[in-house]
Amino acid sequence: MVNKIKNTFKSRLISYYRKKVEKSEKPYQKVARMIANVSPDVIFFGKPELTQKTIIKEHSVINGLHVMGTGYCEIGKYCHIAEGCCIITANHNYKGNRIPYDENDVVKKVIIEDFVWIGANVTILPGVTIGGGAIVQAGSIIREDVPKYCIVGNETAHIFSKRDAIKFELLKENREFF
Repeated sequence: MVNKIKNTFKSRLISYYRKKVEKSEKPYQKVARMIANVSPDVIFFGKPELTQKTIIKEHSVINGLHVMGTGYCEIGKYCHIAEGCCIITANHNYKGNRIPYDENDVVKKVIIEDFVWIGANVTILPGVTIGGGAIVQAGSIIREDVPKYCIVGNETAHIFSKRDAIKFELLKENREFF
């Protein structure tokens, strides 16, 4: 009975909060929804800059994300991305026939799986996949894949800890989302 009341209260609170955010959404946030493939219940704070090849799935909270490049970018369900995050999906071809680079881009997709938390001012480079349940420390530069449940950080983004995978999956199964 207590859980039922708790869940009802929580769902009403979330519903109220989402309606309040929708009403206060800025014009540039509405434009971001039109440009990219964004689930209707994604919450934006700040000024998002997205590309046409960006997909943001349900229940994510995005605070001023900047996606750049011509590649594909997918952000999973229940992701939280803090202010100043930059995702790069293409790079200059420095191996071409011109200096410092030629007119061709090297395009690689970026995948952020479900339940990922990305701290402020993180840069994610082309070709990276961040596994479900991972946490990326503020200020990190992500150059290679991050395994599920790992916590990575600093300028080289090395793994310094790991989440309890069993507890994480149990919380996910019980729909204990924030």
